[in-house]
Amino acid sequence: MMNVLNLPKQSDHELIYSYHAIERAIERDVPMPKYIPFGAKCISKRRVMGNLRYKLSYTYNDVEYFMVVSDNQM
Repeated sequence: MMNVLNLPKQSDHELIYSYHAIERAIERDVPMPKYIPFGAKCISKRRVMGNLRYKLSYTYNDVEYFMVVSDNQM
């Protein structure tokens, strides 16, 4: 995995990753920031089983990454 300890953050809420998300990040060698990276942009949102999920885009080392976060940690 990439070292993302130096990513600037824009939220004080630490992200919680599911087991599935951790496995995929390792397989794909993508960063797993502890916080939503500074400059992340919300590119879409949708309601799934009554809860909102947001698709965010951010750039790290000149590579664009996407992450999905939810308001209920699922």
